[in-house]
Amino acid sequence: MRQPIPTMPHKAARLLLAASLCLGASLAARGQESGSPLSLHGQTWFEADWTGAETADSWAYSLNARPQLTLRPSSESLGVLRLDARLDGAELSDASITVPEAYLVFEGSLGPRFELGKRRIVWGRAQLFNLSYFFESATNPADTTDDPEGIPLARLVLMSGNLSVEALATGGSGLADTGIGARCAIAKLLPETDASLVGYWSDSRKLCLGLGVETSPLAQADFLSDLCLYSEAGLSQSAGLPARIAAGLRFTVPLIDAIAMGEFAYRSDGYTADEISTLEESGLIWSCPSNLVGLSRDCVLAGLYKEGLTAGVSSFTDSLSTSATLLANPLDGSGMAMLSLSSSAIQEAKIELWGAWYFGATDSLWRAGGVYCEGGARATIGF
Repeated sequence: MRQPIPTMPHKAARLLLAASLCLGASLAARGQESGSPLSLHGQTWFEADWTGAETADSWAYSLNARPQLTLRPSSESLGVLRLDARLDGAELSDASITVPEAYLVFEGSLGPRFELGKRRIVWGRAQLFNLSYFFESATNPADTTDDPEGIPLARLVLMSGNLSVEALATGGSGLADTGIGARCAIAKLLPETDASLVGYWSDSRKLCLGLGVETSPLAQADFLSDLCLYSEAGLSQSAGLPARIAAGLRFTVPLIDAIAMGEFAYRSDGYTADEISTLEESGLIWSCPSNLVGLSRDCVLAGLYKEGLTAGVSSFTDSLSTSATLLANPLDGSGMAMLSLSSSAIQEAKIELWGAWYFGATDSLWRAGGVYCEGGARATIGF
């Protein structure tokens, strides 16, 4: 879901792609051969998207690179620098570079772990609302390349047996404003059940409290032994303690060996104007009518993923994977259905084709921008 750029990348884009691949392969190979603590790996991808809208159809092209530089001077310390580079269309003036993560980790063999820098913290399993959203922006569950920036923080982690305790201080702007938080997680609180309790306070959000539970009720059974049920709930004082709840399940479908998941989320306060703006910028929705801001929100997410259409038939069909995703807003009957097909027949490379259809009234959440369908192709090369 990008802004349309009407031109194809020219020689400069191809040179940028070749240079990034050569540099990544060269440095990674040197690090492995010499046993150096410094290594570089990541991926580069070219993406072409088509958008069908009521006003006019459009194309968008982009070249992306996501390198990660890792420094491990000893077994007790680690440094990570991750970059996101993007070139839209053909003009180098449209290039951008961001730093999603840059952090240091210090960890003793038996002692606590301390982290300092900019990084992502994922507290929770749910995709539509999880406990990390007290200080992070929402991700796009329909976009596998969506990788939001981390937040500036200092974090201390203590672990003992089944108990994990974390304390953090955050700083920054926007959703990642200055605040302090803590998390306590207990594994196997009940048989095959984990639980976590989260607290966070900041100037803008005030006090936030969250509870997450995850269980595998059929772990010892022969049927659906990997079935996972999870639920997360949160309260935020900044909006009068509104309820935000997500519940879902994930399991492997017998016979077809595909992973299925379903999730439902409810927010009694709906989305604020600022949050709608953030979601629009991330590409999760195109635009939101002003009459929907502040209303309660129900959202449904369903997905099915099959890795390897066949097993042992041919190298090509064995490498094919397919997925289907549905995102819907029951409040106004709008949503998005998405299908994708990918192949990893070429080593360290992946080719993906995808298409999405938007449904609902033209003034609904998912159709407000006038877009009715999208499609695209993505070629990814790892290094």
